[in-house]
Amino acid sequence: MARAAQRNSASIVDDASLQPRRPPLNTLFPPFPGKREPDMAFDSSSSHWGQSLDATNPSFPQMRETAEAGSSSFPHKPASAGARSPSFPLARESIFAGPAGEARTNSRSSLSHALPLIRGAACLLLGILLFLLLSTTIAAAENGVITGTVINGTEDGSAPADVAVTLYYLRNGEIVEQRTQVTDAAGVYRFTEISTEPSLTFVVVAAYGQVPYNSPELQFAESTEIQAPPLTVFEASQDASVVRVVTDVLFVAPGEEGSGMLGVIEVVRLANDSDRTYLATGVAGGGAPMNVLRFALPADAEDLTMLSGLNAQNVVQIDRGFGVFMPLLPGEREVAFGYQIPYSGSTLELNKRTVYPTDHFAILALEEHALQFNSSQLEVHATPIGDRRYLVGAANSLTARADVSVQVAGLPAPSLQVRFERLFARVRAAQATFFILLGLILVLPVLYAVYRMRGGLRRRVARTSAVAVAAPDAQEALLLEIAQLDDDFAAGGLAEDEYRQLRADKKQRLLELYGEPGSEADDG
Repeated sequence: MARAAQRNSASIVDDASLQPRRPPLNTLFPPFPGKREPDMAFDSSSSHWGQSLDATNPSFPQMRETAEAGSSSFPHKPASAGARSPSFPLARESIFAGPAGEARTNSRSSLSHALPLIRGAACLLLGILLFLLLSTTIAAAENGVITGTVINGTEDGSAPADVAVTLYYLRNGEIVEQRTQVTDAAGVYRFTEISTEPSLTFVVVAAYGQVPYNSPELQFAESTEIQAPPLTVFEASQDASVVRVVTDVLFVAPGEEGSGMLGVIEVVRLANDSDRTYLATGVAGGGAPMNVLRFALPADAEDLTMLSGLNAQNVVQIDRGFGVFMPLLPGEREVAFGYQIPYSGSTLELNKRTVYPTDHFAILALEEHALQFNSSQLEVHATPIGDRRYLVGAANSLTARADVSVQVAGLPAPSLQVRFERLFARVRAAQATFFILLGLILVLPVLYAVYRMRGGLRRRVARTSAVAVAAPDAQEALLLEIAQLDDDFAAGGLAEDEYRQLRADKKQRLLELYGEPGSEADDG
């Protein structure tokens, strides 16, 4: 009977995880207590704190010196071209000396030249035979069948008909082939003519509502048919109220001596208790914040590294932390990330804000690090976990947006070099701020003057435009009035003083209409 090997249910589409880049998190912390999920394993062979393996292993320089000296501790050290074997310093010269030796040497030389050709031909023939044999075996074994059903896990969801389903062929965790089809009206899919090669495993992925849903890994055993377990899909929702944090655990440890850095691994178990997938698309609507799955970070956190369950390509920086564009399916999911926090002196005020309602919050440190936790919000105690003892500060039933503060004391003091570098960085930041403010102080008056000039110009243009529009009729009326004044004065109807005053006023108004308000009236 076929078996379904559920060796890794993590998504092969959106669940890429990255190993830590900088902090020696896997050396600072012991293995995670209790059962660890497959995607939580850390690479113990990775370099730590940016140092190479040769630099961190004190035995490497000695090993190199011993090898270079030709010590007997390296009996299989390859000799360079032309080098003599230390065990047989004159063997070749003594055996093949003299003319007869020269002839024998030439014979062996000809044979040695022919041997590579013979070996190459033999290898080529063997490769061709193996290829033909393997091709025949695979062709004969492509008779497997995988059948399954896609069902909708949302209570009022529609039947998943015409859903795109992709079958991935995996060899050693790498995709070597894929095939896609759609489900029928009942949500059934069926893949035929599948290779039953023992080294292959298979994963079925259904794309529904912009979210990929994975089956467990499948593998052929005694039978050539696999009945895959039902693949459940869900309707999507952008309601973040369905998100809950089951546990939020911070593992802390001081960094290298004198570094003034506190290393942190944060492991968060998320839960979606609804029957809909929370879809964090990043789209904000109606003035609401960007729709992402949010994670808060302590102040001054740096060197953020995605460790497990998170894809760094889907991470964006947000206020007080980072957000991830990823779906959260109904059920629980664990993610992990690491970061560092700089500190001065021997204490650090670690402030953490919850984003979602949190059932359990804890901060842990190995007792051997001799750290102390001081907090009025956490219950602090020492406890054994596995074969190690930990200092634990814990709190339960925290609401969303709750602030948790804990003082971490007993940290090794930063070195003088680190202190000087940080002081110099602060001075440079202060200088940059000073020059920015100085530039604003110098530029603002100029901008204000330009604004006033442009405003005055606009007013003059507007006034000139208004005068130009009204000018023809007003000018003609004033000219007629001045002519009438002249006629009345000539007829003796006006006194000379009154005539001159009225004429000067009307002429001044006429000049203003022509755009010359400062001109003086004459008797013209």
